[in-house]
Amino acid sequence: MTMRYVHPAAEQKRLAAAKLESFRINGLIQAASEQALGTKTGTVAHVN
Repeated sequence: MTMRYVHPAAEQKRLAAAKLESFRINGLIQAASEQALGTKTGTVAHVN
């Protein structure tokens, strides 16, 4: 029923996918730096 009223534009879909990709990349960078430094803070603390 919701799909009857929701019609996300291609640009909205692209922006949402870019946000997810950015989040994934930032998580990988954070994990790599934690591994290099020997710390473990997690990526959840960085999500606002």
